[in-house]
Amino acid sequence: MDGAGWLNPVVGITGMPGAGKTTVARWFARRYGVHIDADALGHEVLRQQEVVRQVRERFGPEVIRQGEVQRAALAAQAFSSPEGIAALNAICHPPIRAKVMALLAAGAGTGGFFVLDAPLLFESGFGDICQLTVSLHAPRARRLGRLASRGWDEIELGRRERGHDEALKRRRAQLRLDCSGELEVGSLASSALEKKIIELELALRSHMWRDPRVGVWASAVIRTLEDEFSWKEELAHPGP
Repeated sequence: MDGAGWLNPVVGITGMPGAGKTTVARWFARRYGVHIDADALGHEVLRQQEVVRQVRERFGPEVIRQGEVQRAALAAQAFSSPEGIAALNAICHPPIRAKVMALLAAGAGTGGFFVLDAPLLFESGFGDICQLTVSLHAPRARRLGRLASRGWDEIELGRRERGHDEALKRRRAQLRLDCSGELEVGSLASSALEKKIIELELALRSHMWRDPRVGVWASAVIRTLEDEFSWKEELAHPGP
């Protein structure tokens, strides 16, 4: 079933590592939807016995300790080559997709919408189940600075970027947001992020879904955001 079949709209948010997608997705979902974190689901999938078996078979016993996948060791092997990345994706993407679809089915008709936070939104085919896709972008130096808290350096970022296609994200996304500034979700009224959220809401309003209740709901969210941030000026609809 594609995204048009869901009663609740699905908004897919993606971006290169450190672009700010999870920060934006969590802020947005806390207010108006349900956050589905594909990375977190990926961590869950790595605990499934069948996935552990396939990982051991493909990447060797050295990435397994006491029956559990050692993510750092797996990343060191998988992200060292395009073949390793493709193999890891082939193992993990089907069960991740199954979990996402189960969450969508379980929450259908509950109101609001789903915010699907997926680093490989288009590369993994998740873009096909979304009514709106958003790609976040930031300069590489800014992204590297954000990722320092994870212990990533230039080499690690370079390895992780190998599985991403930034040109594909820019080309396929219906909305492209510049997140090069500070992502101060705790003080949105004094940051530029709320304007980007307003732009996303305007994009929501500009899209037509099969269920008319979605359009009514999106308009209500627009008014709520305008009241919350006292934003009354006219904002241009984002282009395709």
